[in-house]
Amino acid sequence: MKLKKILNIIQFLSEKHGLSKPWIVGGAPRDKVLNRLDNISDIDLTTGDQAIFTLAKETSLYFSSIIEYFKVMNDRHASMKIGDLKIDFSNNFNVKNIKSILQQKSIKSNSLIEELYSRDFTCNTLLWSLDLKNILDLTNLAMNDLKNKNII
Repeated sequence: MKLKKILNIIQFLSEKHGLSKPWIVGGAPRDKVLNRLDNISDIDLTTGDQAIFTLAKETSLYFSSIIEYFKVMNDRHASMKIGDLKIDFSNNFNVKNIKSILQQKSIKSNSLIEELYSRDFTCNTLLWSLDLKNILDLTNLAMNDLKNKNII
């Protein structure tokens, strides 16, 4: 099954169940910006909130006849494989005291911003819409760091 079809179905499931908007996050958006995206075989999805767990469950149910596996890992992120595509659903990891850290920096926070600022590197905070048309840099750090080849 083609990537765009899978992503369209995930978007449909999100809307059908009234969930928060899902985004591709991490390596795929970074690689797209760097023009190093030859073949997507692994994507990470986030909604920035608890809706991601419902989305993972509903996606696994929808694709149950064709998924190779669906697992919820020890860190609570969910993972599935459909053909050659591995999909990870975020566990909404937040670093300790992220709310107060963002408050000290005068950054208006919400659950998605808190997750993004908790990621390992700024270059992995980009969000890519499931229609593959828009990339957002909500931290206002990732694009500039990629341009300057900074890993922070």
